[in-house]
Amino acid sequence: MFGKKQYRAFPGDFGAPVIGHLPEFLADVREMLLKYRGRYGNIFVWHVIRPAVVLLGANANEFVLNSSQKHFSAAQAWEITIGKLFAGGLLNRDGIDHRRHRRMMQPAFRKEALRRYLIDAEPIIDNTIARWPTDHPDIYPDIKQLTMNIALQVFFGISDPSQAKLFNKLLVDIVAGSIAFNKVPIIGRTYHRAMQARRMLIQLLLPIAEHRRVEATEDLFGRLCQAKSQDGEMLTNEEIIDQLLFLMMAAHDTTASSLTSMIYYLTTHPEWQHELYADSAKIDASGIPFENVPEELNFAHRAIKEALRLCPPLGIIPRIATANLEFQGYKIQPNTLIVLAPVATHVMEDYWDKPHEFNPDRFLNSRPNHDFAYIPFGRGVHSCLGQIFAEKSIALVLHKILLYREMSSPMAGKLKFMRVPISVPKGKFPVKLRKRKPSDISRSA
Repeated sequence: MFGKKQYRAFPGDFGAPVIGHLPEFLADVREMLLKYRGRYGNIFVWHVIRPAVVLLGANANEFVLNSSQKHFSAAQAWEITIGKLFAGGLLNRDGIDHRRHRRMMQPAFRKEALRRYLIDAEPIIDNTIARWPTDHPDIYPDIKQLTMNIALQVFFGISDPSQAKLFNKLLVDIVAGSIAFNKVPIIGRTYHRAMQARRMLIQLLLPIAEHRRVEATEDLFGRLCQAKSQDGEMLTNEEIIDQLLFLMMAAHDTTASSLTSMIYYLTTHPEWQHELYADSAKIDASGIPFENVPEELNFAHRAIKEALRLCPPLGIIPRIATANLEFQGYKIQPNTLIVLAPVATHVMEDYWDKPHEFNPDRFLNSRPNHDFAYIPFGRGVHSCLGQIFAEKSIALVLHKILLYREMSSPMAGKLKFMRVPISVPKGKFPVKLRKRKPSDISRSA
């Protein structure tokens, strides 16, 4: 399926024998992509685990993501990496099957449901931030734990400490397996533990699904158990659990990634941190519940968009071509692995002024000159169903942190990120969290 013959018509090379371009890819995929773009242009081949055609730029993003599912398959592409652990999730479905699941799941992500999720998340965020130490030796693990606790409550409705601890361990094992490069289930290794954790979680969740068929709850699990199509069809218990596990992976790790990069940019640019704090103080003083605050009144949303531009949590988007296609004079055969790269497109000068600069104001009154130049949540039929919840939950956490703490870091301006398979800090990210004084509020007015 992934032989090299069909790729030879494209510029580029397959790298070193066996390992291909993997070392460069892991070192800094953005730097690698921009280097090869300078050498070959926006279309070239590479070999990272498997040969693929890389298509860079907004036109390529539109060509692939806006195409019919008859032309490209997300399921076949993601099968390579997360297919077994998250079998049945939205990214692992195409065509009519994908549309059926997505339509039935959409009510669980509408405005009133999102408002309920934020209300349920707020006390968890408050209690967590109140316990954080002033000197954080590494904030990323604690951000991950916070987003996990939010997801356990919002997605599963689990608040019992002992049950939460068990679910936390199993979900952490599954997520670790999803981002492990070695997908061979060797006993005792990461991927094998992940497969065991998946089986155990399914057994734990099946009786809960039966119960929530009868007694509806307002968490995501409960809403999916009650979801119906226009014809009255319902998802099976197994389908619901498949979707929950996939959403848990997608929401937990990507939200933790985005929050961490947001904190990094705010410690690197304290002037923007002050702007966000002033905005949060006004919102808090207004007495309006955060979940009711219009986005245009919350400066944090612009800063979040800018952080997602510079550090998209998912920097690479794969697809498999399922038809004979042509793009910019190149013929693409069926079964060709295609790679899109938001991590590169998001910093291309074709679309952005001073692209490597952190500037939330670029999202104030204007957009890039191409709709597909900014795709942190993908686009098209497989765009992230939980995009709005992700942005609002990140904004809520930032709002709470900024109300209570002023952030600084000795790594400001110096932290490096591992950009694949998900954007995370390379090494520890120490952060100092000074407790705010009442006088801070008056200075921000």
